Amino acid sequence: MFCKKQANAFSSEELISYRNSKNISEIEIIGVDGNSCIKESAKGAINSGFSVSILLNCIGVANILRFENTKEDLKK
Repeated sequence: MFCKKQANAFSSEELISYRNSKNISEIEIIGVDGNSCIKESAKGAINSGFSVSILLNCIGVANILRFENTKEDLKK
């Protein structure tokens, strides 16, 4: 378990160190809000060198219309 202080879970140095020690290259993201922590963690994971999948049936979304834009942004 890794604690985070920001929306981006990959701002955790402990998580990045663990990832590097295990040679992890792919990650699946699930969570509570697709427009906040999911979005920021996905971007952080990509910037950290992960191949990322977001399991849409395993996330919550408070604002569905905004999430449509979020999905397009993440695809880019």
